[in-house]
Amino acid sequence: MSGEAILHDYWRSSAAYRVRIVLNLKGVAYRSVQVDLRAGDQATGAFHALNPQGLIPALEIDGHVAVVFRTPSVSKRSRLVKPTVTCG
Repeated sequence: MSGEAILHDYWRSSAAYRVRIVLNLKGVAYRSVQVDLRAGDQATGAFHALNPQGLIPALEIDGHVAVVFRTPSVSKRSRLVKPTVTCG
């Protein structure tokens, strides 16, 4: 796998902030899609089709979605895009 990474996040989410840090440290190019938690975007049918749990952040790589809460999970998933770059 080496396709596009899409991060579904919210600018005030500390979990999404940690994901952005790891992706940037590893040099993983990603597109950010903002999910406005205050407006309830995470509860829409479109977002639930992507992530049935309705949680932020969600990292999508090649159409596969991972809901990530811990930085090691992000590092593991980002290896799918940049397998030779390590973080830590």
